[in-house]
Amino acid sequence: MSDDSCVLGGASRPGIPTLRLRETGFILTEPSNWLRGLVLRRQKALSTVLEYAKILREWFDRLDKRAMLRLDEGFRMEFHLHGRTIVDDADLIEWRDAMETAGISPTRINKKISCVFQFLVWCQDSGCVAGLYAVGEMLAVSVEEHVTRSKNGRGSVRKRSPLLLPNRRQSYRHTPNQLEIEGLHAEAALAEHAVRNSLMLSVAEEAGLRRAEIIGMLVHDIPALEVIEALQASGELHHMWVRDTKRGKRRKVPMSPHLLRTLFEYIAIEREDLLARYAGRKEQPENVFLSDRGRRFHPNAVSNLFGQLFRKVEIKNASLHRLRAVFLTRTVARFLGKTDEHGIPIAEATILLKAAEYAGHSSVETLRPYLTALIKARIDGATGTDLVDLEDKKRLLQRDVKILEMRSRELRQK
Repeated sequence: MSDDSCVLGGASRPGIPTLRLRETGFILTEPSNWLRGLVLRRQKALSTVLEYAKILREWFDRLDKRAMLRLDEGFRMEFHLHGRTIVDDADLIEWRDAMETAGISPTRINKKISCVFQFLVWCQDSGCVAGLYAVGEMLAVSVEEHVTRSKNGRGSVRKRSPLLLPNRRQSYRHTPNQLEIEGLHAEAALAEHAVRNSLMLSVAEEAGLRRAEIIGMLVHDIPALEVIEALQASGELHHMWVRDTKRGKRRKVPMSPHLLRTLFEYIAIEREDLLARYAGRKEQPENVFLSDRGRRFHPNAVSNLFGQLFRKVEIKNASLHRLRAVFLTRTVARFLGKTDEHGIPIAEATILLKAAEYAGHSSVETLRPYLTALIKARIDGATGTDLVDLEDKKRLLQRDVKILEMRSRELRQK
């Protein structure tokens, strides 16, 4: 993976993956070039490119185990399987069927097949390793072409694999309710690093941060205790800069004083205790949340950690990311029904714009369902804005008590 010293297109490009085969360590040049192109030319989010890298690594490791990829005399990849020297539909079908047998959802299977397919299309278009992926000028895997037309009548051709499964999975994603969220915190309290895990849940829920943004929080992002106490006295929110966002741009997010104070105390107590176990290291990470071994969290480790937590509490079709939906609902509810300095109700467009700013969404329309649902709830006689604010304060105070209980339990175990 590239670091800050990697300069492409006149800019520093840290975090771009370079693929290697797991068994042999052989660098996969063409897939690595494709991934770099996604960042530079197509402006894909780094989190998306890392996901593609993970899929391609799985695909090539599978080929390596079955066929043994090696270098030919021209230092190009050579592929041998049952007398064939070309990747074709049979390989994709076998991989697809193996994933289906393993119980992987059609949505996930199609995502993996599509990723490999788009890479193969790129290989044909760029003329890379034609002997491995193509026969002459033709791609060795089947292609469906779909023509779409824009409003001005211009047509574009989109290539698609015909090997995708019919998507039988519902697109519904569950947003955890308050009882389920409390269940997550209760389950987190039973495991090691209880305060850390509970706080990461709270940051996703109360500040709407994505996984990479939570990992990217640094100690110096948290204000001094005097500042936090002043915010608690005034009841004002602190707006913190967030890095490692999906589009690579920084943004400000609102943080409650209660959450800031809990983070400050965690850094001073649990995080400091964790780092003390590895005091002999030359460099210590500046990240707020660290792995069990006192290092920067890997994104997959965070997904695995909270994936297991959600399964233990039996919350289906949800993940840590869905706590952002909870944050967005509360953000929209906080603005809904309020007035500006002239006594005029805040317009829906302004509400959506503010919520999109906090969430780091590029389009306000992705947030319209939250506003529509809340307006309907108000019409049906649901909770008003003032009561929502009181419920927020009550919830945060209860969470503070839970953190103190976890801390007390951990101290008794030492």
